[in-house]
Amino acid sequence: MAVLWKSQGLFCRGTVCYHVWDPVDGKEYALKDCWVAEAKRYHEVDVLERVKGIPNVVQLVDHWDVLFNREPDCTACIRDGYGILPEDRPDKRFINRYHRRLLLTPCGDPLWHFSSRKELICAFRDFMVAHEMMIQQRVLHGDLSPNNFIIHEGIGYFIDFDHASIMKEGETFTISFGTVSLNVEFAVLVIDR
Repeated sequence: MAVLWKSQGLFCRGTVCYHVWDPVDGKEYALKDCWVAEAKRYHEVDVLERVKGIPNVVQLVDHWDVLFNREPDCTACIRDGYGILPEDRPDKRFINRYHRRLLLTPCGDPLWHFSSRKELICAFRDFMVAHEMMIQQRVLHGDLSPNNFIIHEGIGYFIDFDHASIMKEGETFTISFGTVSLNVEFAVLVIDR
């Protein structure tokens, strides 16, 4: 098991992504280990089910709650372990988070590890194809940043759907709370490489 990526910062979701291998058949996967707000506990799983089969989108293989003492691991349980009752909590904005794992395929390299300009341009084409098909399924990714794309065997894939939104019937937009904007300078500098 090797670390692919981990979130940085005090107020993040504690996400760590691992490159893992099946010991039986040697297949490679990405394992996402994260702490998800209770209200969005199954959101990414629901979105991935909705976009299942769309090319150039990472596919969900399995998902589960991490267990602690045979119960789903969550921040409320950790606080309760210290004797802090919900009504006694000084911070009424407390958000209970569940410790979740998602097994995904394929496991690729970050976008910036492209091998040639052609591979990068083809990956962007792959992203546009997938984006159009996701829109047809009424899904907006919601976090278009270089961290949320991978390249696997020369093909570009969308990853990280925890900020994705599902547009309601009849609507043409939705509000997203993902990365503020795609860094266009990054894309231009990378292509110029």
